[in-house]
Amino acid sequence: MNFYTIYRLILLLITLYGLLQLTINLFKYKPYYEKIPVWMKNYIFHHGGKFLWKKLGEHRRDLIINGLLLAILVFLDIVAFIY
Repeated sequence: MNFYTIYRLILLLITLYGLLQLTINLFKYKPYYEKIPVWMKNYIFHHGGKFLWKKLGEHRRDLIINGLLLAILVFLDIVAFIY
């Protein structure tokens, strides 16, 4: 096992730990979320969604470039892992 494989395994473990913490926090705060009135949930989702789409539209070009670079990086990582 070389250094690069160990490094990738450590990154995988950190990612899995972050997902586990996110899941625990979601279940931990679910009772608080359920206490919010329905009209307030609808207001937050409606205006939050509009805000998010507005920001995504403003930075669309950057997101496309970063997505392509990420795809290239993942492809090169797969190639390096195979060979």
